[in-house]
Amino acid sequence: MALAARIKADVGDIDIDESVDPELEEEETEEVETELVARGLTEKTPDLTESEERLLGQRSREGKPKFNRQDHHKKKRVPASYRRPRGQLSKQRKGVKGKGDTVDAGFRTPTEIRGNHPSGFEEVRVHNTDDLEGVDGDRQAVRIASAVGGRKRERIEEEAEDTGIRVLNPTYEEVEAE
Repeated sequence: MALAARIKADVGDIDIDESVDPELEEEETEEVETELVARGLTEKTPDLTESEERLLGQRSREGKPKFNRQDHHKKKRVPASYRRPRGQLSKQRKGVKGKGDTVDAGFRTPTEIRGNHPSGFEEVRVHNTDDLEGVDGDRQAVRIASAVGGRKRERIEEEAEDTGIRVLNPTYEEVEAE
């Protein structure tokens, strides 16, 4: 029963129908499709030499094996984190096929691209806008430090976009889908 109807009944001794429902206007909610879009130059690619492009392709093709600890799958208490096998009869130490690879210098990536981002950029960590000054936008990309807050992060992203530097960990904005 509506509150206004009860008040009128108390004041003027009017009989009220119990079936009176308050009339509420329902608000129409528009469902708009949105998608997350990264801020900044996300599509920018580095200027690489032919040998660097070839080596990047080689690195992504070959990859690295998962170096797991010997017999990690047999016992629950043995974690998968790698430890060098030292047993005299160890098949993995001897290099028997199918027993898992041991860590070796032959698995390293080529020195020209070692430590680079998979896109080919050399990573530079940035804490403020002053750190962007020495960055070469054609060969280096920026990763904003995790300790940087939202307001300063926004300023860094704007300045990086103005100077043509790619941010590897940009913030995402909700934009209406087209």
